[in-house]
Amino acid sequence: MYFYRDLIFTLPELYYLTFVSFILVYRVWFSSRAGYDFPVISKNVGYMVLLIFLIIIVLLFERFQGIPIHTAWIESLKRDFFRYTFIMGILIVRRIVILLSMEQPLANKRSKRVQFEYYLLIMFSTLGALLIVKSNNLIRFYLSLEIIRLPLFGLVCTQKSLRRTEAGLKYFILGAFSRGFMLFGMSIIFMEIGSLDFNIFKLARFDSFHAQLGISFLLVGFLFKIAAFPFHTWAPDLYEGASLIVVLLITTLPKIAVFSVALKLFILNEFLRTVPTFLILSRFGSIAIGTFGAIVQQFSIKRFFAFRAIRNSGLLLIGLVSNRIESVQAVILYLIIYMTMNVIAFAVLKLVQSGDVDKPLGFDAFKGLSKTNSVLAITIGLLFFSLAGTPPLAGFISKVYLFYVVIMNEFYGLALWGVLFSCVSAYYYIKIVKITYFEETYSLWRLSESTKSTYYIIRVLIIFLRLFILWPAPILTLITEASLNLVS
Repeated sequence: MYFYRDLIFTLPELYYLTFVSFILVYRVWFSSRAGYDFPVISKNVGYMVLLIFLIIIVLLFERFQGIPIHTAWIESLKRDFFRYTFIMGILIVRRIVILLSMEQPLANKRSKRVQFEYYLLIMFSTLGALLIVKSNNLIRFYLSLEIIRLPLFGLVCTQKSLRRTEAGLKYFILGAFSRGFMLFGMSIIFMEIGSLDFNIFKLARFDSFHAQLGISFLLVGFLFKIAAFPFHTWAPDLYEGASLIVVLLITTLPKIAVFSVALKLFILNEFLRTVPTFLILSRFGSIAIGTFGAIVQQFSIKRFFAFRAIRNSGLLLIGLVSNRIESVQAVILYLIIYMTMNVIAFAVLKLVQSGDVDKPLGFDAFKGLSKTNSVLAITIGLLFFSLAGTPPLAGFISKVYLFYVVIMNEFYGLALWGVLFSCVSAYYYIKIVKITYFEETYSLWRLSESTKSTYYIIRVLIIFLRLFILWPAPILTLITEASLNLVS
């Protein structure tokens, strides 16, 4: 009976895995048939991957009705409204990434062949993210993290390029070291506490030396995954080497999943009280290095977004200063607004990027865009003013609430540090707007037919941000419900 109940609980993930296996068989079957064209098959696979999104949503809705909290497999997996909110965010990001990938130009026959593996790797990494959100145990969290890591490494190296191979190897090797630290920390915590379940952590004490040492090693893996100081050095090279779509996946999917687990741990009084000092240094360092690093990146927009991601990791970390419901709300709100603007930014970059996807993309790509495409220029202006935290845009609202929570918990120095560097970061955001509107270009830019769905994605997300500014009640209600579910 319990086995059947647990099987029903994991039905969405089991269906997801079965569908991935079906696509793999579909690819092998048709790739060995003469007369079939790879672009056509790639398009079919893309549409099938989009279809699974709708089916998974239906399964989640059907299973979630009437089950506010449910556990499975000896309570190592759990589902509640908090986790359900993060699952929805992951599935939406994955759907957008697939839509953008279907418009990616395929340069040669090899690119057409690897398009199948490209979709499969995206789906496997998404499966790992879904399992991380549901995990209620550090072992399940670690195994799910591996399911994310390996497909992302493959996605970085899908194209035959020395730069991409170098970026993928750096990510793989440095990631192996961080996972070693994480496993070592988990073993120390298990030795001291006697369990790795989050439910047991609520009753445990972490004030001993060994427990604090285990937490320190565990946080090394967390900080590496979100590219926070001092474990951020891999991010600029990886962003520079990977394609835009893969960078979008790396900067959103793992961050959503990892922060869902971080929130579960930081609401525990004992865990929060024994957080090591280097996490405080990580908050200060991530904000400072991310801000100054982005300022000097003028010739590579990807490296610019890498340092911006480091800075945003620091801002998210300063939200984890207490176990109050306000801290959880602030982090979730910032994640929603940050991920939405991130997707818009990368979709815009995909539009302004030329046909050569391996060509370095710098700030010059925005030159004179106001004269060649005024609608896109207005979108860029609104986007980067929002990223700079200009009132009354969505980015300003999320930052104000985040700093309000920090001040409410009497971390005045941390709040002042964040506000100061937010003012400094406005420089490079406004500089992009200045290049877009006030610098001339000699190239004629126009929207091609193959980028229409990218344009629609931008429009939908811009409308979402506008609705949030005008009518924030639905989103804030959702966030409050999820936060209450976690804290209670």
